Amino acid sequence: MREYVLTLLVAAAVTYVLTPLVRRFAIAVGAMHAARDRDVHVVPTPLLGVSPCTQGWPPGWWWRASCPP
Repeated sequence: MREYVLTLLVAAAVTYVLTPLVRRFAIAVGAMHAARDRDVHVVPTPLLGVSPCTQGWPPGWWWRASCPP
């Protein structure tokens, strides 16, 4: 059970660290979603938000694979 919790923490930590970096990158390259009349937000929203999520789980899997059985 401990290995699974640590795997979750590794994946969450990588995602937590990557999120602001990807957000800054999205703003720098102009990957922004402009607000429309039917949207809730009124300022442009950075895109590429799924990128840290998809890059967070492989280190968790790698860490779990390197643990002894």
